[in-house]
Amino acid sequence: MLAIDYGFPRAEYYRPERTSGTLSAYAGHRREADPLARPGEIDLTAHVDFTTLVETATDHGLNLAGFTDQHHFMVGLSQLHFHDNAAMTVQTEQEIRAFKTLMHPDLMGRSFKTLCFAIGVRDTSLAGFHFASHAAQALFA
Repeated sequence: MLAIDYGFPRAEYYRPERTSGTLSAYAGHRREADPLARPGEIDLTAHVDFTTLVETATDHGLNLAGFTDQHHFMVGLSQLHFHDNAAMTVQTEQEIRAFKTLMHPDLMGRSFKTLCFAIGVRDTSLAGFHFASHAAQALFA
């Protein structure tokens, strides 16, 4: 099972600067100050506490198989498709540059996190987590 969303490990989620919570409201790709101003016209979002998600999932028999940011996850996956392919074309190289721009760590690359659970899988060395730090250390530090 993969979970990909905005969020933080518990230590970051409950930092003092987040005392007002993580609820955000957007309309027309712009942030709205009042999430209740126009019901049905404003999208609401909140960050995930990934540590609590892991604790709940493991309490119900799932095994933590990986955790990282979107940048590291997607670069790990790209290794399978792009970097091991000896027959790269100019178009593929252009696609790689576009991909790297989209996954840039200073933009959306580190805002989204990727969490993976497994049940009954012996080898959980998944390509998307190839460049990830140790999941449990990142989540329970």
